[in-house]
Amino acid sequence: MMSFGFRPFCRVSLAISALLAVSCSSINRSWKASEGDGKSKDVFAGKWDGKWLSTSRQGEGGKLRCVFTPIDAHQYRAVFEAHWKVFSTSYTAVFQTERNGKELQFAGTHELPKVFGGVYHYQGRVTPDHFSATYSSSYDVGRFEMGRPQGEDVKIPQKQRSGS
Repeated sequence: MMSFGFRPFCRVSLAISALLAVSCSSINRSWKASEGDGKSKDVFAGKWDGKWLSTSRQGEGGKLRCVFTPIDAHQYRAVFEAHWKVFSTSYTAVFQTERNGKELQFAGTHELPKVFGGVYHYQGRVTPDHFSATYSSSYDVGRFEMGRPQGEDVKIPQKQRSGS
């Protein structure tokens, strides 16, 4: 009978627990910080809630949350929290963006450990009430679909309503 020591098991369990706690606290801090005072003029920024769906692994997917924040005129930071079965993790990606009227198009990459697919490539678009993207890596191909969380309406500034 093969025996695994108690100490190595405890170390691995503690390390996994610490990683999960850190990743969850990152999205929670960003989520709470994005509540702000509601005066943001950026209709693309803020909280997003929805799901991710694998198109290469039938039936795989889960809950997805994001806090989307402008860095400058051509970059946004996205802090994601993705759920899969009983697991969840969060990560941050920076996207290059281009605005086309009431739509923001974005693209970028994010590197995860090789065991989880390595480099992920993202491409998508955001409107004031919808966030959609595709992703691909050596491990998976899929899409994100998100809307504003329940009760979180975005106020579109008058200037942007007229189509500018």
